[in-house]
Amino acid sequence: MKTIGFSTIKTTKKYSIITICNYEKYQAQEIGGRPSKRPTPDQHPTTTKELKNYKKDLKTLSSSQPDEGSDAYKLTEYLKAWILKNNPRARPKPKSWPAEIDKMIRIDGRTPEEIRRVIDFSQMDDFWWPNILSAGKLRKQFDQLFSKMQGNGRRPSTGCRRTRDDSQAIADWAKGEDHE
Repeated sequence: MKTIGFSTIKTTKKYSIITICNYEKYQAQEIGGRPSKRPTPDQHPTTTKELKNYKKDLKTLSSSQPDEGSDAYKLTEYLKAWILKNNPRARPKPKSWPAEIDKMIRIDGRTPEEIRRVIDFSQMDDFWWPNILSAGKLRKQFDQLFSKMQGNGRRPSTGCRRTRDDSQAIADWAKGEDHE
């Protein structure tokens, strides 16, 4: 038998018995011997109404849109400009894109410059430009795109159909400075 301050352990060949000593000593003391009806701050809500409000608050926090001047918003406009430049008939729906790009920055730890470079790569590559048509798809494929872009220590992709000059033209076009 082992005694470890608050418990004892009795071991046999088939099983072990663990006994908690002075159990009452380690329990929180309730006022008047009754549990409190109020939840502690770390408890989840217990009523249906409280649970619905809690879920609504979580959804609001996770789906909040970044400000118009933010990097996420600027990158959204940049991706949209590339998509429209590649296919003028495309009808992108960028309403949720700033939130996706914001997640790439805050949660995934991407820098705005990395995201911009991956957008450039994806929209200049013959395979990727028709496949990356939203910020959600860009986020999902980011690691693969980044590896391809870096060459991953192998020979670089030969699928590029545009030049870096096109990248600058797109940036100007997104700002409304189209020189064509």
